[in-house]
Amino acid sequence: MISTFPLVSILLAVYNVENYVERCVRSLQSQTYPNIEIIVVDDCSSDSSGSIVEKLASNDSHITVIHHKKNMGLSSARNTGLDHAHGQFITFVDSDDWVEPDYVSYLYDLSLRTGADIAVGKNFFTSQYREQIYDDEISIITPEDMLCDIFYNRIHVGVWNRLYKTKCIGNCRFRIDAKTGEGMQFNAQVVPNANYVSVGLRRVYTYNVDNNSSATKKPDVEKQAYGSIVTMEIIKKTLIQCSKRLDDA
Repeated sequence: MISTFPLVSILLAVYNVENYVERCVRSLQSQTYPNIEIIVVDDCSSDSSGSIVEKLASNDSHITVIHHKKNMGLSSARNTGLDHAHGQFITFVDSDDWVEPDYVSYLYDLSLRTGADIAVGKNFFTSQYREQIYDDEISIITPEDMLCDIFYNRIHVGVWNRLYKTKCIGNCRFRIDAKTGEGMQFNAQVVPNANYVSVGLRRVYTYNVDNNSSATKKPDVEKQAYGSIVTMEIIKKTLIQCSKRLDDA
């Protein structure tokens, strides 16, 4: 039976997250949205992450697992997922995080109700903070507004907890030479292609702050400081939608 709901591709880049990846994938399998594909890219993990996702996929036709033959990094893994996605919408989830059962449904509803090409969950749970927002408010902002909010840290810089229409992404890809800021670079390419952006307040995504092997728990002065400066210079040179506001940001 052909679904009346557009296909949503959920992209999951996996690398050495054997303690977390099953919880993540099972949260994706529990989605209430009726038409999804889950594309898992194992970036040549040296632990059991690859075998864990293969076992989960063996019992679920919605899951496709792709294995990199060598470790190529997060950006390359996400690009591989994009190259294999078939959905009209795309969302990214980090493999040590997890989502609520209505994660996709909520973001899709934001897009459907407003006609926005990008839907964003402004807030999120963490693995240590679980208070929900019950008085949801939906706002519609311009692509320029969203980029300014990202640059000023009013909306998180990552690509998770949001839903993109695939047509906005087009041939845009993550920069594999970036030392850091790959999410900001991706958004700087994609967001200007949107008509506008719908932003909701409910929490449907959990950001894991307990993974001590996460890159965010490993300070690297060169990568995070120098890399951020380089990233901003690249964005300034390549940003499609230029304005004084964005230049100031």
